[in-house]
Amino acid sequence: MNTFQQKSNTWEPPIELQRSTPREVTLTGAGRAASVGAVLLVVGAVVMFALMYGTASADAERWAAWQAEAVAAEGRVTEARRVGSGDNRKMALTYQYAANGSVYEGRARLNYKRWRNVSAGMTIGVSYRRSEPSVNWITGATEPKGIPILAAILAPLSLLIPVPIIVFQIRRQRRLLEEGRAARATVTAAKKVSSQHGSHYRIAYEFETLSGARRSGKYQANRKPPEVGEPLIVVYHPDEEKWSARYPLSLVRVVGSE
Repeated sequence: MNTFQQKSNTWEPPIELQRSTPREVTLTGAGRAASVGAVLLVVGAVVMFALMYGTASADAERWAAWQAEAVAAEGRVTEARRVGSGDNRKMALTYQYAANGSVYEGRARLNYKRWRNVSAGMTIGVSYRRSEPSVNWITGATEPKGIPILAAILAPLSLLIPVPIIVFQIRRQRRLLEEGRAARATVTAAKKVSSQHGSHYRIAYEFETLSGARRSGKYQANRKPPEVGEPLIVVYHPDEEKWSARYPLSLVRVVGSE
């Protein structure tokens, strides 16, 4: 409920904000969605770690076994061509090498900047498995190491980055609504801000606390902003008066205020 009430020409906050503190609050629909999203991110990170770490461990064992029986050989490039464009440009090589009296062929796509001067007829360093000569790689360039253990740790951790932010925002809004005081604020500025993620409005406001101090605050709006001079309802914390937010809050609400 975001209304102004007039009684004998005196502004009064919405009924739910007139309740004694601490108020009983609960999550809004957006707050519940954010909480579920945080839980799913944690579950996803755990599952990703289990899968990636298992794969990385198996890759590490396989690569160690291959290294133990690696044989160095001289490979001759039979074809070299550029493929792709821009940042995706690669050098596609086809090469041959001899092992145990037989000739084998290998193919690879390599970094363009490093391998752009390679042409047919040139020699390159090749390694192959002693027990399976057809399994090969270009030495120092295409070792089949698989997923690094570090990547198996860092990738799941990246999923957890938003979780503490979500938890912090919910707890912060909960505390503000449980303990905060309502005040009538006035819009002092509205500025449109554009970025690579789109555009939004940055709204500035001022209000007077119960003690008579003047405070200011800001919030973001995706829709058409209020006009300068237009009134707003804000909630501020009595012990930290610079901490305020426009009412209603996005993630929590007073129980029974719907």
